Amino acid sequence: IGVKLISIEVNNRANNVKITITKLDGQPASVTKTITGTVFQYLDINAENLSQSNIKSAKLKFNVTKSWLSQNGFSASDVVLLRFTTSWEKLPTVVLGESAADVEYEATTPGFSTFAIATEKAAAAPPAQPAENQTSQPPAQPAENQTSQVGGVPNTQAPTIGVPSEILYI
Repeated sequence: IGVKLISIEVNNRANNVKITITKLDGQPASVTKTITGTVFQYLDINAENLSQSNIKSAKLKFNVTKSWLSQNGFSASDVVLLRFTTSWEKLPTVVLGESAADVEYEATTPGFSTFAIATEKAAAAPPAQPAENQTSQPPAQPAENQTSQVGGVPNTQAPTIGVPSEILYI
């Protein structure tokens, strides 16, 4: 899962909050609008014991692999985080930095639901190859849904951090 950190600012104190992040294999059936760009990853983020109205703001830090950007003809600045409620909403997204393999981003969201780490434009067409050099490869198998739970279940990738009275860092 590309999400590295979620920090939440709440309006009122929240106790026993549990955030669940699920990596989705594709656009969920409940999402009625299609993204016009290219999707790196779909995510579903849910909060237990924290109502949407109690979320003042939330920030998500996430990574996108440089290999995916390169293979699709994108630059780091092309990536955005989109949130679906009744339609796809582009969230304020900034590049924080780069490592040898990834680009790190931060986006601000008013709440949790279905998200897409994506670009607003289509991927570049792969270069054409002469017919005699083409090889056939089996179709890629979709990944199984991967879930990280934060707060109630130990997870080495998504540790639980103490909760001050008005800001929750996960």
